[in-house]
Order: sequence, then structure tokens, then C-alpha cells
Amino acid sequence: MTMNFESLTSNLFSTELSKIPEPYRTQFVTIVTNIQQKLESALYIGTAGAGLLTIQVDNHGIIKDVDIDTDLLSKVLQENTFKKGLQDMIVTAHINAVTNAKQALDLELTDLYEKIAKLSQQIIKDKSA
Repeated sequence: MTMNFESLTSNLFSTELSKIPEPYRTQFVTIVTNIQQKLESALYIGTAGAGLLTIQVDNHGIIKDVDIDTDLLSKVLQENTFKKGLQDMIVTAHINAVTNAKQALDLELTDLYEKIAKLSQQIIKDKSA
């Protein structure tokens, strides 16, 4: 699920980046760095139980926050049989959050490719001019 932009950029830096002329090299590094920073700070939300349970995960799928509605929590405390239902909702909300994270990462990767393609086109255009 996660993209290792650090590995991607370091491999690129060590092999091909030096071949990109300035100012395009700086633009490329800026594009990759901005997306990497955005992904490092992003949180993705998953819900279950009609929004009574919310989970936030980072781009690695690690749970950062869980919010259980007080009505749902009091029902769990009153009815021991509802414990399994709550456990299922937590799993469902986590799956939902991870799915949302994957979709967002796919969009960011698409955006990265589009920006790099535009930059590549600009380099080719400028070289032929």
C-alpha cells in the first residue's frame, strides 16, 4: 500500500537526476518532495456503524485515532453481547480507512506521473527550440 518515495527519489538521484538540466532538476525535486511531504502528513478516515465509529490511519495503514460515539459505547458497556459487534465495526472501519488511503495514494501517484510527464514534455520542447 505504501510508496517508498525516499527510495524512489534516492535511486533516481543516484542514476538519472544528474542528466536533467537545470532548472528542470529543481522543479522535479520540488514536485517529488511536495508529494512526499503531503503523504507523510495525510490522515485517512474510515467509518462503520453509520458513522458511529471512526478510525483515522496514516498512509501506512497505522491507526492514529479512534472515535466511538458515546451512545454506541454505552450500548457496548450495557450489553456484553454487543462486544462482538463493536469489534466487527472496528475492523470494518479500519478496512474502510485503509481502502481510502490506497485510493488517495493512487491519485497522488497519478498526479506525480502527470507532473513528471509535463516536465518531461517541457524539457523536450525547450531542447528542440
